[in-house]
Amino acid sequence: MNRHRGSIRRNYENQRDSYGAALTRRQLEATALAADGLTNKEIAQRMNVSENTVKTMLRLAFRKLNVERRSDLRVQRPAP
Repeated sequence: MNRHRGSIRRNYENQRDSYGAALTRRQLEATALAADGLTNKEIAQRMNVSENTVKTMLRLAFRKLNVERRSDLRVQRPAP
């Protein structure tokens, strides 16, 4: 389930300078969980926050990463 976290973190770090915005630790955590396919409700339960807080964290993270939807968070895996 954590297969996207490293990729998201690497992509974020590579893009950080170009976007000039840093994700908070919690935004990064929520974004990684969303990339793993969890719903807002599941993310909220794991992070011990409200669903509205998750929505806000993801909205702000998406803006910082120039991402429009969850599916954009999924990193394409190279063919074997």
